[in-house]
Amino acid sequence: MTCRRNDATCECYLTIEHRLTMMNEKDRILLLPSEGKFRPFNDTEKRYSEDEEEEFIAGDGYGSRMVIAVNRRFPGPQITAYENQNIIVHMRNLMHTDSTTIHFHGIHQKRTPWSDGVAFVSQCPILPGQIYTYSFYAKPFGTSFYHAHIGDQRSAGLYGPLVIIPLSSVNISTPQDDNDGKVHTVAIQDWNHFDDPETLYQRMLFGTFDLQENKAIDTTSDISGANFSRYICHSGIINGKGRFYNTLTTHNQAPLTIYDVEPNTDYRFRVIGAATLYPFRVYIQDHDSIRIVASDGFEIEPIEVESLIIHPVAETLEVEPASNEQYHAAEAIIHYTNTKPSDNDLNPSKGSPNICTDKMPCKIFNCPYIYYPQAENRICLTWNDAKTIDPNSNIDEVKGVAIERFYNFAFPGENGYTPGSGQDQQDIICNDGKNFCNNAQWRNSTWSNGSHPTLNWDNPPQKDTIIVPTGAYVVIRFKADNPGLWFFHCHIDVHNTNGMGMMINESPAYHQKVPDDFPRCKSYIVNNNDGRFFIRNI
Repeated sequence: MTCRRNDATCECYLTIEHRLTMMNEKDRILLLPSEGKFRPFNDTEKRYSEDEEEEFIAGDGYGSRMVIAVNRRFPGPQITAYENQNIIVHMRNLMHTDSTTIHFHGIHQKRTPWSDGVAFVSQCPILPGQIYTYSFYAKPFGTSFYHAHIGDQRSAGLYGPLVIIPLSSVNISTPQDDNDGKVHTVAIQDWNHFDDPETLYQRMLFGTFDLQENKAIDTTSDISGANFSRYICHSGIINGKGRFYNTLTTHNQAPLTIYDVEPNTDYRFRVIGAATLYPFRVYIQDHDSIRIVASDGFEIEPIEVESLIIHPVAETLEVEPASNEQYHAAEAIIHYTNTKPSDNDLNPSKGSPNICTDKMPCKIFNCPYIYYPQAENRICLTWNDAKTIDPNSNIDEVKGVAIERFYNFAFPGENGYTPGSGQDQQDIICNDGKNFCNNAQWRNSTWSNGSHPTLNWDNPPQKDTIIVPTGAYVVIRFKADNPGLWFFHCHIDVHNTNGMGMMINESPAYHQKVPDDFPRCKSYIVNNNDGRFFIRNI
């Protein structure tokens, strides 16, 4: 869905419905992967045309699982518009039993807060069979994506790329549009081929059990000791396609996403972190260097690295490849168009990592920690090493501190109590925002009062989402120039559903007036004491 540059309005239609992976719906027959293609489960010889295969949803090629499709695709189709256009999206919900909403991530929604797509905050959920129209302005430019903002539907597949092309070329990395085939989109997701996200959320709360061994399955943890969720990642998928590895080296021959490129040419890859829980380290085999030029839609000073880490927090990174332990692999094929047809291997062996040596260590961007073990020969770069050069950035506008607050997030643990979604909770009144960390003090007193020696206060990158490792903190600052009620939350679905979020009520007296016919959400409650009933606004 690509709009024309000179159009004032960019209008599109999205239909949301459930579909099954590895299913030929026309013939009502289960599919199996074979040598990078599909075949019927009961016919080892039959193959499908490219047009027929475009109708299939692959996942990791292991069995059949339900997903949420957009316009019959998983992930949904890319929406490409130009800066400042009025984007109008008509969304129809054809799911039989589920309500939904759509959030357009990264869009500021100035003057259109009712199009922010947060259920029960900016709109009522869209019921099965209903149509809802979103209307907003395409600003700021850059790579982002649209996704469900109710429950765990994003993890079930309700998302798609959203790309806003800048009108100006001043201080902007190129290429931007895809008129000459030099821009590709990479949406990375962790994949569980057994269970849907709602089931996995319940197992996160109450445990996972091995009935063969008659015991509970313990959670795993990262090197910092932080427990991972019980969300099991069987495979990684890129643009809805991946392969399941039965062992470290053997896989099920499922089809992969293919990117056509020409040698000795620069390409832009828009990398979107659409995962549920797990981060991925992204590299291009046999390419020593990729250039990171933007993040979350904002331009940064180019950084040359061997690889980057993309986190499951709606993070986006835009990279330009230079011209020429056990991990879950998310793989795609980069196909050089000058190769012979016989060289087009749709079923390649597992990719090998690039070699890092003490003389040529690998630089990795967006690490959640600063150091790798010395023997790894890897150098970590964090967001504190990035600098903004975005033309929309005005650092002076947010310099200084008008209001300072400390906010702590924590989980109650397996035996704790979580309030849960949709329950009334007492608002937190911040009378003394400087004491929420119990008067925390630096071991090195010279770091106090904003004097940390390595924090970049002058030209930090602009981010709409950032990872916060266990026991860590992040300093954010923003100018309150967008009146509205905004949802501030963890972008990992299972954490958000578990209550890891809060509201920022910005300038209540200046909220935009909603349209007169805008639908309102109400509860129907009967008072059993006297038989009367009343309707309560949510």
